[in-house]
Amino acid sequence: MLKRQTLFVALCLALFLCFTGAAAAQETSTSGVLQMGQPAIGYVASPELPVNYTYELASPLAVTLQAIGDTARPSIAIYQNGVLVASQPNAEGAFIVNLTTFLNAGSYVVEVGIAGGEPGMVILIVQNETPVTVSPLTVGTAVTGEVTVQTPLALYSFSALPEPAYLYVESALETSGPNVRLVDTTTGSTIGTLNAAALGGRFRLPAGVSTFQAEVTHNASTSPVPFTLCFVAVSAGDCGAATVPVAQNA
Repeated sequence: MLKRQTLFVALCLALFLCFTGAAAAQETSTSGVLQMGQPAIGYVASPELPVNYTYELASPLAVTLQAIGDTARPSIAIYQNGVLVASQPNAEGAFIVNLTTFLNAGSYVVEVGIAGGEPGMVILIVQNETPVTVSPLTVGTAVTGEVTVQTPLALYSFSALPEPAYLYVESALETSGPNVRLVDTTTGSTIGTLNAAALGGRFRLPAGVSTFQAEVTHNASTSPVPFTLCFVAVSAGDCGAATVPVAQNA
């Protein structure tokens, strides 16, 4: 009896998915409101016809989104006022992708697309919403940190100097680094990014009164990713040997 009930439930679910997929294919997109822990299901018919969801935050949070495809290989993009805030393009062509990023309070549009040409159902879920402490950077002082699977995001803030300045980012690994996004919090615009494939990099910032936020996120590996940040005036050159930590094997 139990086996028959299980088979019936599975059949009903399959019929529901087929019906939803067919209807969504005709409408080309669906919409809804994302909430923590509540899966949203949509059919992505093509790369040109993504599914959009509204996402509202009452306070600044570190968020993790996960998209799961059946035949589709999903991608995730987050927009605010039409401006791209964060994305997971799924260059690897995986059926499950995660996007961890920091979002200020406000209204966002989360776009679910597909990385390849195969359409299909995609489940999107907000896995985690966590308040994050923002640590200030002191001029000329190197700061070390670590991002992991359990704590995938670290935030740092600093203000422009009366002269041009550098922000150095260095990984303590020889094989990969963290993902880094530098944001001008005065305007909300993204100044630049560093991919985890890079072992380090340097941003050159103009003199002025702007405030900045460096968002350091974990890469796709399962290992911790230690890193060093240093904010320093261009005239000072660098933070000395502290900006280049001893490399470790992953």
